[in-house]
Amino acid sequence: MQTYDMLFLFAFLPVYMGLFAITPPKRRAWTIALGNLVIAASCGLRCAAVYVICTAVCYFSGIAIYNMRNNEQRKTWRKALAAGNILLAAAVLLLCSPRGVAMPALMPFKTALLAVLPLNMISYIIDVTRCDCEAQTNVAQLAAYIGFFPTAGYGPVYRYKTVQSSFAEPKPDAGKLSEGIRYYIMGLAAYVVVAVRLAELHQELLATSASQLRGGAVWMGTLVYYAGFGTSVIASVFMGHGLAVMQGIRTGHCFRRRFMQPVVERRLREFNLPLCRWLRDYVTMPLRRAGIAAPAATAAAILLGALWYDLSVGWLAAGLLLAAAVTVQGKLAKGQKPAEPFIVIVSAAAKVITFAAVACGAVWEYISGKAGLALFGSGSTDDSFFYTFFGEAVLPTVLGLVITGSLLHSLINRMNLRWFKLVLPLTELVFLAIATAYMVR
Repeated sequence: MQTYDMLFLFAFLPVYMGLFAITPPKRRAWTIALGNLVIAASCGLRCAAVYVICTAVCYFSGIAIYNMRNNEQRKTWRKALAAGNILLAAAVLLLCSPRGVAMPALMPFKTALLAVLPLNMISYIIDVTRCDCEAQTNVAQLAAYIGFFPTAGYGPVYRYKTVQSSFAEPKPDAGKLSEGIRYYIMGLAAYVVVAVRLAELHQELLATSASQLRGGAVWMGTLVYYAGFGTSVIASVFMGHGLAVMQGIRTGHCFRRRFMQPVVERRLREFNLPLCRWLRDYVTMPLRRAGIAAPAATAAAILLGALWYDLSVGWLAAGLLLAAAVTVQGKLAKGQKPAEPFIVIVSAAAKVITFAAVACGAVWEYISGKAGLALFGSGSTDDSFFYTFFGEAVLPTVLGLVITGSLLHSLINRMNLRWFKLVLPLTELVFLAIATAYMVR
């Protein structure tokens, strides 16, 4: 069960929100933890076992680490315990995430929930180790945070120190419920209508023989991959943020996009704000405090972020490309904004760089096991395949590019919000109907 399927939308969510509403605020952490467990168990008993084990390890480790904070003789033990938890989280990420190590023996453990759970573990342990917050002695509140079910898929990723108070006593209201439903439906529609179709088209290309998969079809397929990936990430963040807001969880601002964004690093940050905040707090800043130069620390965070999206050679290349682009631009700009006439050019360059980086993932999937880079040569042996594929892909790709880009967000910000709010309820119903029809299909 995922946040974008029929079972979640029409069976789990209504029952869960009903129980959540009648539960006293101080006991709602238990409801969230139970919801987490149901979601995990729906992905298999192995997933549920990993969730329970990780929660138990974090619970006892956090208390032990916090209790040793003023004991200099236990400083080494404290660091070792924190490092052990981080290694456990890394192992879960590598072995149990769908985007981790690809081994047939590990397939029963693969679930989207376990792509984000390790990052929540690391956030909690590091925040307690730094004394940014106290150890959580309420196991329900910690369990609620560690496996918070809206964080399935690509996020959002929550930092413990910023949301801990929300899990202690969630207080939803009618306004938050309405806002959360709006975000969730928008993300759901984008995912099931656009992202799923683009994923199907991508899989169709991967299953096509190398004799047909040449030239224009591959170039179009690369655009499909980029639009599908961007839509999946943004839709996941929208759904997760909406579900959190519905429950009164204060997650902070998750969306901030500019159409004319000349700085590559800021464009990456706007693409997935929660993940970039997490990387800044737990990768970039610790490396800076350890004496690593700012460009190197930023490059390391970018590389780890790319590999979190997908552990593959293609995404390793994507991370290296983005890290190089951010470093070069930082040295050329030296903190100065580009001149007004060049903003359009530099913004276009930033968009091309991010597209090229994501395209590395598609290129690697196409060339591995097929005909290598010759796939990108001209001259398809079957032009009818290209025209058929192009006809099927053009509309969802355009929609995906609009969602992935920042043009739609900029237009909405410029609209008359009074009239926009009047049509929102009708728009939400239309989106929900369309999403339901696609899920039934």
